[in-house]
Amino acid sequence: MKRFSKKKIQIISFLLLGAVVVTVLTTISLNWGSIVKWYEFHQEFESLGFNQQGLPEYRHRQTEIVFVKVPSGTVIMGNNEPSSNSSPQFTAKLKSFLIAKYEVSQTQWKKIMGDNPSHFKGPNLPVEQMSWKDCQQFCEKTGLNLPWETQWEYACRAGTQSNYSFGDKVTSEMANFGENWSSSLKNGMTSPIDSFKPNPWGIHNMHGNVSEYCRNANVWPAHLGKNTDLYKHPDFENFTRMVRGGHWMSQASELKSGYRSEMLYWHKYSHIGFRPIKELKDE
Repeated sequence: MKRFSKKKIQIISFLLLGAVVVTVLTTISLNWGSIVKWYEFHQEFESLGFNQQGLPEYRHRQTEIVFVKVPSGTVIMGNNEPSSNSSPQFTAKLKSFLIAKYEVSQTQWKKIMGDNPSHFKGPNLPVEQMSWKDCQQFCEKTGLNLPWETQWEYACRAGTQSNYSFGDKVTSEMANFGENWSSSLKNGMTSPIDSFKPNPWGIHNMHGNVSEYCRNANVWPAHLGKNTDLYKHPDFENFTRMVRGGHWMSQASELKSGYRSEMLYWHKYSHIGFRPIKELKDE
C-alpha cells in the first residue's frame, strides 16, 4: 500500500478544510437574508415550543405577550345574515402571522405605557378604557400591529365555519357575556385573560370578555376597489374603527365570529380591549 508523506497529508487536509470553509461561506452568503431575519425574529421573540393544538408559540420579549403562529390559509368572512352588523360573504386568503394568545393584560399595558386606564382593576384582567389611537401608540412602541378584520376573523374561526369557534351555540361556561341587556349579568365585569377554554388554535377569549379593536375602518376590503390601503383612503379619518368579538355585556348573537361592530376611534369604554399581531416577513 502506498503511503503518503506527512507533507502530502498536510496539503490534502488543508485543501479539504478549504473546501469546507468555501462551502460554509457560500451557504451563508446564499442564505444571508434568511439568517438575518431568523436572528432578528429571535431577538424579538422567545420560542415556547408548541401548544396543545400543535401550533408554535412565542413570547414577545419586550411586552411578555404570548403569541400563537397561525398557519396560512383561507377564510370565508361574514355570514350573510340579514343584519346591519353582517356582510356579504367573501373568501380571503391569508399568510401566516402571529396573534396574541390572550387579550392584552393591564400588567402588559402598564409595562409599556406607564399607566392603567382600566375601569375594572386587576393585573390579569384585560386592559380597557383606552382608545383605538392609544392602542396604535402601544403597537408603535412595541413593533406590533392591530389585526386587520380578515386576520382577526381568521384567527377567531380557527378553521371553523360555525357561528362560534366552538359550535353554533354559546353558554356562560364558554365565554363571558350578558344573556341579554335587561337581565342581571352573570359576572358584571371583565374576566382574566386566560379564562375559558381556547378555540381550536389555542387562542383564548375571542368570543366575549372585551371586544377587540381591529386596524381597519368600517369598510370591507371588497368594497375598497383598487384602494386597498386604508391609510391612503381619502375618507380614512372620517371612518369609525372596527371592533370584534363581543364583550361582557353582549348578547350571544354579538359574539358570533362574523359579527361586526364599530367605534369612534377616540372613544374609551370598559368593554373594549385589544390583542396585537405580528406580521411575518416572507410568509
